[in-house]
Amino acid sequence: MGLENAQILALRALAHVLYDGRSRDALLVQTGLEAADLRQHASRTDFLAGILTFLLDDDRRARDFCTTESVDPAELRQAHAVLSGHARSEEAGP
Repeated sequence: MGLENAQILALRALAHVLYDGRSRDALLVQTGLEAADLRQHASRTDFLAGILTFLLDDDRRARDFCTTESVDPAELRQAHAVLSGHARSEEAGP
C-alpha cells in the first residue's frame, strides 16, 4: 500500500470515528484536542497514523470500522505501518 492510499484510509477512519459519538469523545479525550482542531491536524501524517492507532488499540472500534467500511483488517494494519513509517522518516529529517 502506498502513502496516498494509507492517508485516504486514515481519513475514512477519522470520519468513522467522528460519526460515532462514543469513539469521537474518546478520541478527543485521548488526544486533548478540541473538535475544531481536527481539521487542521488531518493533513499531518503522524496524526493520521495516530487515528489508526486509536482504532487498532480497541478491538471493537477496529472491527466496527472494518465492517462498516468493508475494509480488510490486514489493510488497516498495513495502512498504519505505512503512515507510522512515513511519520518517523519525517521526524528524522534529511
